[in-house]
Amino acid sequence: MAIDVLPEAQEDLLSPQEYMLDRWSEADWLKAEEAIFEKLALVDTGF
Repeated sequence: MAIDVLPEAQEDLLSPQEYMLDRWSEADWLKAEEAIFEKLALVDTGF
């Protein structure tokens, strides 16, 4: 899967990333990562 990011949208994407890096604990990251991969698995099954 590939995602193209328009230059003018890059700042909008990086802003939440900076927020998460500053405020999320390792447990928060692991929980979010698990949720993302669960959703990707559903996409792969066609749901």
